[in-house]
Amino acid sequence: MMTDLPQIQAVEGACEACLQGKQHKKPFPSGTSWRAKAVLELIHTDVCGPMRTPSHEQNKYFILFIDDYSRMTWVYFMREKSEVFKVFKKFKNLVEKQSGRSIKVLRSDRGKEYNNSEFDKFCEEEGIEHQTTISYNPQQNGVSERKNRTVMEMARSMLQEKHLPKVFWAEAVYTAVYLPNRDTSATTTRRRNRPSRNGKESQQAPGSPRRPPPSEEIEEETPPRKTKLLSDIYETCNFIMLEPENFETAVKHKVWVQAMEEEIKMIEKNNTWELTDRPKDKEVIGVKWIYKTKLNADGSIQKHKARLVAKGYSQLPGIDYTETFAPVARLDTIRALIAIAANKKWKIYQMDVKSAFLNGYIDEEIYVEQPQGFIAKGSEEKILRLKKALYGLKQAP
Repeated sequence: MMTDLPQIQAVEGACEACLQGKQHKKPFPSGTSWRAKAVLELIHTDVCGPMRTPSHEQNKYFILFIDDYSRMTWVYFMREKSEVFKVFKKFKNLVEKQSGRSIKVLRSDRGKEYNNSEFDKFCEEEGIEHQTTISYNPQQNGVSERKNRTVMEMARSMLQEKHLPKVFWAEAVYTAVYLPNRDTSATTTRRRNRPSRNGKESQQAPGSPRRPPPSEEIEEETPPRKTKLLSDIYETCNFIMLEPENFETAVKHKVWVQAMEEEIKMIEKNNTWELTDRPKDKEVIGVKWIYKTKLNADGSIQKHKARLVAKGYSQLPGIDYTETFAPVARLDTIRALIAIAANKKWKIYQMDVKSAFLNGYIDEEIYVEQPQGFIAKGSEEKILRLKKALYGLKQAP
């Protein structure tokens, strides 16, 4: 039994510290006091951005306009937030002429792009009631906030599914807005009275499957829900990136020949191997070329890379290698270093070492074949003894 412990007295009544530490914001009401009963009676709007990667047209923002009654959504892309007023006038002119109705109420947050004298004066002259939310209360503009989230989730999913560069985010956002606008579910039948987006009967969304032509014959089987057709290609993706799978294909193209020459030049500069006679008691490992096209963030070609790799899967443990490991710093260590540098206001310099894993010498005696296209004349029967590692070996993770 423990002795000489201090006696703890129970706190009588409410603990003031506990009340202060556990208090939270009162839940925001989930319901709404008023909903529109006609098209354009209430328009929700919000700006999303900036995006890290500009679009093809150098846009970094997009703005949504959502009709409260029909849930019809319009999207416009902008380079700066200051374009909101110009875009709103363009949107107002479009929907009012197409529908024959007038916008009565506009609901937005209190951002400077909405809350300024020019915007307020225009709304007053046009008879539009401009409702703004309370600062730091995005729940009051919940329709726009939730729509932004839905659109961005759909856009990210489409880019991920098709492995498209981030520069295509605007096309993905447009498609994410276009598709729900054409929803024909029972809960959205009232959208039939919505105003046209631009006066056209229908628009083809980028990447969406086209409708099959009408047929007088009744099909015996239900057609597949999703098919891959030539008409299903995004109009902005009008090219395909082809990378050679073997040396015979690559040698026919000048860019890949130059890439292989650069790789061999780097290897020889690094003093990676030496030409020698073929040993009788040693296994010789084969090599092959790997080709990869590196892209920039906007999808443009950065460089064509050819890499010579060894067929390390044929190495024998205990003979060609013993232990394998990758000396990589832990992420926690890097974070701690950055935190200390930020606290001390130090500068951090970053550098990249080309072929970093290939700079270390290897202890084992390893032989590889001469690479295709770069076989030494007069020494076709000879092989290469490695002084340093090649990619693909167990010694080069």
